[in-house]
Amino acid sequence: MLRTYTGEKAKNLATKEDLEELTEIVENIKDGNARGLTKLTEELRAHYSMRSAALEKRLEVHQDAYRLSMRMLQTVFRCRS
Repeated sequence: MLRTYTGEKAKNLATKEDLEELTEIVENIKDGNARGLTKLTEELRAHYSMRSAALEKRLEVHQDAYRLSMRMLQTVFRCRS
């Protein structure tokens, strides 16, 4: 009976140690994934922020060009009158 009890205790201890090791591995993987996701999120934000700024600048340039072309047309029509 003592032999069975000791065997079960040893098996339980080994299982507990295995679970602790597996838990540590899983937690390390989760931490690594979280860091990677954070980095990727920051990179994507920076990329789309720059893209948005470029689009805003492009719109501004087009609007300026439109205003200048309208001014030019008004000047041409005034000169003809």
